[in-house]
This record gives sequence, structure tokens and C-alpha cells, in this order.
Amino acid sequence: MKQIFSLRVIKLVCLLFILFSGPLFPRSLFFSIIEVFGIFIVLWSLWTMRVDKFSLSMDLPKNYRFVAKGIYKYIRFPITTGIILVTFSLVFSYYSFPRFIIWATLCAVSLYYIVYKDRLFSKNYNDYSLYKQKTYRIIPFLF
Repeated sequence: MKQIFSLRVIKLVCLLFILFSGPLFPRSLFFSIIEVFGIFIVLWSLWTMRVDKFSLSMDLPKNYRFVAKGIYKYIRFPITTGIILVTFSLVFSYYSFPRFIIWATLCAVSLYYIVYKDRLFSKNYNDYSLYKQKTYRIIPFLF
């Protein structure tokens, strides 16, 4: 559990670095659209799971049911998808090598974390394997 907590701290530090090391609004329409789309995905995810179910806990709460409706019908980790899109737009709109390295670290840690969560859910929910067959982790039709 310490390892997962550490991963969350690394993700948070990376996110904060990207948010505070450059402007929050991309300079081009292309990157602005990506950022708005990422924000939309995060908000849709939170609304779908009803924020009261949102948890930063490393363990699964008692009587927890994974969400399989809304955006979760298509991707299992939409908040991660949204964060990667938003940070992608910010990093590549105002590119610097240190920001890129931090973004790459955020992506790598996020991928490791979602693999961990997939395994955790697979161990605790018999119907999760069927859900995994019908959805993608973070990018529809790719991954």
C-alpha cells in the first residue's frame, strides 16, 4: 500500500508542476480543444460516479461497486484519460524539456497505477473480467 500511496503522491506532484510551470490556457485552438475535452471527461466521470463515491483510499471500501455506466461503459479509467489530455495540451502548447519529462513521468506512473487497479478489481469482483472485455483502459479502441 505504501507503494500505491507513493504513486499517488508522484502523480499529484507531476500534475501540480505542469499546472504551475506554465500558462493554464493553451495558445492554439487545437490544444484548447484537447484541454476542454479532457476537462469534460473528468467532470463526466465524477458526475457518473457521483462524487460521494469518489475515494482516495488505497483499498476498496466495504460494499463498493465499480461503476459501469456513463463514460465508464467505454473506458475504465476516464479520470486518468482526462488528466493526461489536459496535461498533454498544457505541456505541448508551452513546450519545455523539463515539462515533457514530468508529463512522461505522470503518464508512466498513471499506467502502472491503472494496471494495479485493474488487478485489484479483478481479484475482488467476479464480473469485472466481463467488464474488462467490453471496455478499454484509457483510450477507446486502442488501450
